[in-house]
Amino acid sequence: MIRQGGVHRFARNALILFFSIVQAGAAKSEEFKISFVGADGCFEAGPLSEGEFEGKSPGDLFRVTVDGGDSGRPGVAGRYDWTEVGNIRFTPRFPVSPGVVYECEFLPGHAEMREVDPSWRNVIRQFLIP
Repeated sequence: MIRQGGVHRFARNALILFFSIVQAGAAKSEEFKISFVGADGCFEAGPLSEGEFEGKSPGDLFRVTVDGGDSGRPGVAGRYDWTEVGNIRFTPRFPVSPGVVYECEFLPGHAEMREVDPSWRNVIRQFLIP
């Protein structure tokens, strides 16, 4: 028997997966993905090879915004960190809001990084929080 809370959690996770959309590009590695870690309310991008982006701030490579159609919109307030397994983790300062679409951008494909390794491409993914 499935408890009601389990059904709700399953439906919520299914909605997040259903509404997450890969919009543009592909990163260098086929294992690379951008994901929403619902239990923590964080967003992660990775895995990235150790040392590949050495000396780069995770906030220079990964950006989270509220989708609104304006390319000049500011990023969501929060903290960007490298995880032990080589992911970039974004922890919002405030909890994510239901009904809001968050856009995550992994941006290694800007000119400086393309000179280092032209195989990297930008990846944009959206998440609708139920």
